[in-house]
Amino acid sequence: MAKRLGHPTFVTAVARHAWVEDGKARKGPAVASAKAACEQIKQKLDGRKPQLYYVTENMWAPQEVNEVLKAELADAPFAGVANNWQDYSPNDRDSFAEMEAKMAGISITAILGDVEVQAETVEFGWDPIDWAWGGGPVYGHYLKQRPDHMTRAAALVQKFKFGKGDGEANILIVSGAMHTLRHEYVIEGIDTVLPEGVLVAGGATADWGSVYYKGKVHEFTLLGVRITGRYRVIATGCKAHEDAPDRLKELLEEVNGKLGGAAPTAMVFFSCAGGWRHSFGPQGNLLKQYLPAGLGMIGQISGGEFGKLRDTTGNVGDKCLGVMLVMTPGP
Repeated sequence: MAKRLGHPTFVTAVARHAWVEDGKARKGPAVASAKAACEQIKQKLDGRKPQLYYVTENMWAPQEVNEVLKAELADAPFAGVANNWQDYSPNDRDSFAEMEAKMAGISITAILGDVEVQAETVEFGWDPIDWAWGGGPVYGHYLKQRPDHMTRAAALVQKFKFGKGDGEANILIVSGAMHTLRHEYVIEGIDTVLPEGVLVAGGATADWGSVYYKGKVHEFTLLGVRITGRYRVIATGCKAHEDAPDRLKELLEEVNGKLGGAAPTAMVFFSCAGGWRHSFGPQGNLLKQYLPAGLGMIGQISGGEFGKLRDTTGNVGDKCLGVMLVMTPGP
């Protein structure tokens, strides 16, 4: 008899430090924060073995960080993204408010529970863009890449084996090199082949962000992670800019209203870049106010996000979106 699946539990460890402008001086703090996050996640797990470690960071030293992860996270595979933009910091419940002072950081989320976890990648052909061309030529150049991005995003989805059993839920987390406007083409391609009922959320790592996968650092790559089990998912999102804290409060109130007393065990949150640094404190305080202590989270601040919004039935790709997938036990 096949094992009956259950719900996922996320456990997250984060280490942050002040941004280092000197490129030659970034490696030391990046390695120190990576080691600190690894030590913290081991303490939180207390001997439990996860199925996968999901990493997101923006410390600009991916090769050095990768060596730390290989040495310290040897009990399970790790996958994730290295963002190449200062503001694209990892999300979490407890230290989000610190980002204004500590823009650089790393988040490691252990995925636990009786669920199926699958990680896959696809690589893009790369056609460099020079922003000195100006807005019109740049966006025209982006548009030429639409067919390739749609095709490769569809190919990524087709690598996954989504659960089809009674009561089974599937979520797909997608991140990687697909900065605005490329992420819009990626979700278009995903939607051409995404099975009905699969919930998806994602965000860009900027133009040249890297992907961690199978112990190596990959450039110009998309990463997808599937989590299949028997659990309930609350999917929501909105568009925001200067009003990001107000919109985040509305989303969190919506989620709490739909929980019906159930305790969330895992969360995906690609948060809108709107509002930028002046809103990190208010947003971080809201996350601590509305979410239970210890709730693990996968996500990042991103220049281009996609997922379901409150007032849409299908997926939307745009800039300045905030998208959430909140998981609880039960159907």
